[in-house]
Amino acid sequence: MNKTKKGLIFIAFLMLLILVMGPVSAVSLNSSDMALASSGVKNYTETNGHIPIYVDVNGKNSTTPSFLKSLTTYTVELNSGSTAPVDIVTGVNTAPNPSGSTTGKIYKDEYVDMASRASNFITTNGYAPNYSKSSLGKYTL
Repeated sequence: MNKTKKGLIFIAFLMLLILVMGPVSAVSLNSSDMALASSGVKNYTETNGHIPIYVDVNGKNSTTPSFLKSLTTYTVELNSGSTAPVDIVTGVNTAPNPSGSTTGKIYKDEYVDMASRASNFITTNGYAPNYSKSSLGKYTL
């Protein structure tokens, strides 16, 4: 066999291997995962008086700041009509000085705006914000 034929066979083998293996992707959360994880965080926080250190959904682990980034990204995308899964972002650090204790009802437009601001803050700074401002005051995220 000549070198060209061997090269073509090798390339064909690699392409077949890639097709069989499928694409390699990051761990992501779909709408069911997001709902389950959000409910778990809410229940944990109400029971224990503080947010958990990590979030575990269907064997997919995420630190709480990383889950916040995934959740805020998903919220903004869902509001835009996308239901595509969102990758679990890694390497997000905790808020350096979390503060805020406002309670009350926030409506969808403001909630989505808060999610967008938090997501952008995390992307820019690499850590969770200390709080999010709302019409009711500061909320700890």
